[in-house]
Formats: sequence, structure tokens, C-alpha cells
Amino acid sequence: MEAALRLAGFTGLSESELAQRLGLAPRQVTRAAEALLAAGRARLAAKAPRTLLHAESALRLEARLLARVEVAQRGGAVLGVPAESVRQGLPGPPPRRLFERLVARLVAAGRLRREGDLLASPAIPTALQGAEAEWAKGARAALAQAGLRPPRTAELARALGCPPQRLEDLLCRLEAEGHLVRVQGDLFFDRGAIDALRGRLLAHLEAHGRISTQEFKAMTGATRKHAIPLAEYFDQTRVTLRVGDARIARKGRR
Repeated sequence: MEAALRLAGFTGLSESELAQRLGLAPRQVTRAAEALLAAGRARLAAKAPRTLLHAESALRLEARLLARVEVAQRGGAVLGVPAESVRQGLPGPPPRRLFERLVARLVAAGRLRREGDLLASPAIPTALQGAEAEWAKGARAALAQAGLRPPRTAELARALGCPPQRLEDLLCRLEAEGHLVRVQGDLFFDRGAIDALRGRLLAHLEAHGRISTQEFKAMTGATRKHAIPLAEYFDQTRVTLRVGDARIARKGRR
């Protein structure tokens, strides 16, 4: 069985595939698989269907994963690399469940950092420095001051003197760190402003059962430019449910 797993490389084999290839009964495969797992010579790649990956293949895949992250960071992705981009660049690419297991193992071992959807190597500094640190600080301050009427990314970039794409990256990082909320496209809000509005909205719904579009707009103190995306955001995050021109609290809301 171990030889078959070695030959399977990065894809691994399910227990049913192993039984078919080796001509063994399912119980025999399960017992042999448990022995390999206990000895550290195989890894569980997926639970359903139960799939095994040879330990050597897993180590090589982890090494490639780390190398891809480090190369991307040294190439300019100082904030980290999107996890899906890393997965797509690996041989196969590996199934998402296997990839997430590898990432979790590397994070637990301190060999990889994860901030939201971004992966980064601890060997490469990711702290913001120089102009980027100033742009991030300025963006947080501007969005906190703007409350529920923030500028679009392009407008904020002009005000800060920051390249728009670089500001987009910085805003995504601030979102991953929990400072901002992306409500729609290039519309980011201060996390505190969103949390406060959510509290007022739920209090209104508890007291009145529903809220009209005009009532919600008045609650935000914003124009339709911001009020409509905010209302849709609460629908999408399952806080509210739209019923005609009004919204009610969604059952089992987050």
C-alpha cells in the first residue's frame, strides 16, 4: 500500500481506489491505512471519501507551497499572497480540502502565517513601512472620520497621494485585520461604524418588526449612494431579509 501511495504522488488515493488496485477487502485497506497513519508514513488528505497521501509527497507539497509564497512575496506581494493563487500554482492543483489541511498544518507549526485570505512566510517581514505605513494609517483615519459616508477607493487614493492599486491592496489587508468592512466593490467602511449601525438596526427591528428603505436611509444619515449598498450588505450577511420595500430581521441571523 505504501508503494502505491508513493506512485500516486500529490493526488493521493482513496481507500476504495487502494482496495481496487491492490485487490484487498475494504477492512484490510482500513487496517493498513490506520497503521501507516499511526506510523507517520501517510497523511489523511480528505475524510469523504477517505483519501491518503504519502508522507513524503505531503512534505514535498508543503515545501512547494512555502516556496511559492516566499517567491511571490519577494517579487512584490509584501502583504501576502491570496491562498487560491497559491493553490492554483501547485501541481494538480491539489483539492481545496487537502490544500487547507496543508495550510493549517504549516500555520500550526509556525512556518506560515494567515491573515484572512492572505498567506505569508514568517521568514519575510510583512510589517508596513515607509509610505505604505503612512497610506494605511491615513486610510484608516479617513474612513473612521467618514463614518457611513466613505469615499470610493479612487477618491481616497487621490486624497492620500497613493497609487489606486496599492491602496486597494492596503485596504484588503486592513479588512483582513478586522479594521474595515468591504460593503460593495470599492466601497470600504470603518468596522466600528458598521458594528454601530448593525446594533441600531437590530434594536429598531426588535422594537418595530420591520424597517422601510426610507427609515433605513434616515438611520444612516447617508444618501442612496451609501444607504442602498449598506442595506444590501445586511441582506447578504443574513442580518435582514428584504420583503417588498421593507426589511425584517432574518431568523437564525449571524
